[in-house]
Amino acid sequence: MLATNGQGGRYWTTVDPTYVAPEDYGAVGDGVTDDTTAIQAALDYGRTNNVAVRGYKKYKTTSSLTISGSYQDVFIRIITYTGNSCGLYIKGSYNNVRIAQLYCSNGGGIVMNADTANIHRNRVSAVRIFAKNDAVKLQADGNYMVVYNSFDIRDIKSDTANCYLCTAYNASENVFMNSSCVSLDRKSGSAGMPRPIS
Repeated sequence: MLATNGQGGRYWTTVDPTYVAPEDYGAVGDGVTDDTTAIQAALDYGRTNNVAVRGYKKYKTTSSLTISGSYQDVFIRIITYTGNSCGLYIKGSYNNVRIAQLYCSNGGGIVMNADTANIHRNRVSAVRIFAKNDAVKLQADGNYMVVYNSFDIRDIKSDTANCYLCTAYNASENVFMNSSCVSLDRKSGSAGMPRPIS
């Protein structure tokens, strides 16, 4: 496969047909180099070609990553996001997303934003999510729904906002399992908190 490294360089790489990795698109994975473009390229390739995405290193990102397809299987070990928006947007359905650690020093963590389609039945697992703003946020306008998504997060922390916030008009039966939260503000949005299960 012909890959690019995000800085204009191009090179050939052999990709395991069962999964694609950010390194196939030039990611360094040292926690210092900006790997945003490479990770997003791997996510886009996985969506288009129906293969899993696997990232086993420590990655730095400066812009939000987006999972926009459905039925994607994604594992990324560590993401340190330094931007001001959110570390990860999930805009598809039936995705299985696993992250060991998502650390967002200036922005939010994970956002499910149903602004163009329904978002449902995603499974999100993480050991820890640390965010300055909302760690997990579910939102939708009046035309779409965010429903039946499950979150299994061992340790979730927000410094200045909510651990999880639901601002969707049409949101129900979103489930948090095994969540240990630390937050200065635990208020919910207009639709109420997601349903916690311990």
